[in-house]
Amino acid sequence: MLDTEFAKLVETFGRETKAKLAGVGESEEALRVPIEHLVTGVGALIGKKTILDGEAHLTELSSRPDFAVRVKGAVVGYIEVKKAGLSLDPSSFSGHNREQWNRLKDLPNLIYTNGSEWRLYRGEPQPALVAQLGGGPLDVAGAALTPDSNFAHLV
Repeated sequence: MLDTEFAKLVETFGRETKAKLAGVGESEEALRVPIEHLVTGVGALIGKKTILDGEAHLTELSSRPDFAVRVKGAVVGYIEVKKAGLSLDPSSFSGHNREQWNRLKDLPNLIYTNGSEWRLYRGEPQPALVAQLGGGPLDVAGAALTPDSNFAHLV
């Protein structure tokens, strides 16, 4: 039952993302609402009320990850959203993305995502987990989007 509900959440994410990317807004911004729906939906599915706080100010790092993830009122991790299709390999980052990565990379439970690829970092230079949503590019896949076997382990 959980697998079916999980697959439905990913399908909904695919539909929402496809619709948002067809608009005139920025690609990164188009992913934010669908990501929030997906993450809070997965939280509800596993019985953990999950709140995503946008643009979480981390004064000590002079940075603002796109989301702080709260469960039972405590921040349990962060999500940084990059535009659809952007490489998430930190060695490919330049300019603002490189500076931001250098500020955020030591956070525990940091997820970097471009909507298709999800990388979980736990204060180490290499990701602790890499998960993919397959089925095609986000602007085309829609409900055909499917999670790989690693995706469920992000929670």
